[in-house]
Amino acid sequence: MKRFLSSLILLSITTTHVAIAQEAITCEPEINPPKWEEYIPKKYQNPRDFSRGKSIGELATGIFLTDLLITAPIGIPMIVHSTTKLKNKSYYDKKIKFEEGLKEAEKITDIEERQKAYENLLKECKMTEKMKEEQLKKQKKKAKPIKELEQVSDDTNS
Repeated sequence: MKRFLSSLILLSITTTHVAIAQEAITCEPEINPPKWEEYIPKKYQNPRDFSRGKSIGELATGIFLTDLLITAPIGIPMIVHSTTKLKNKSYYDKKIKFEEGLKEAEKITDIEERQKAYENLLKECKMTEKMKEEQLKKQKKKAKPIKELEQVSDDTNS
């Protein structure tokens, strides 16, 4: 019985080491796909689908109302709202294209080819490293005041 238990323990230890060694050998370098949130302003990360024609009509109406001095307070907000809707529409179209490109790239098994597909996807969607850096800077700027507020609240609690 003692021999059986000791051989069972020895067998389990050796198979575990072999499994870990095989896992280490088959481990491939991981490629992280680009993320939508890293490139796009927070305001447009979840864009809505608006009708482009209605938005352009609203823009034209806003411009017309702004030309008339009395109705300018109505026209200016219409211009702002319609341009925001137009940006939302363009970001919506870009996001659909981006998500479809990610799905296509996930089907590629070769690591180098997948990386090239991700780079081509970013070019097609007109997302650059400069955009990514700007978003990171904005996030850091917003995070900095929060940290300062936390420090101030900790000082007051002491």
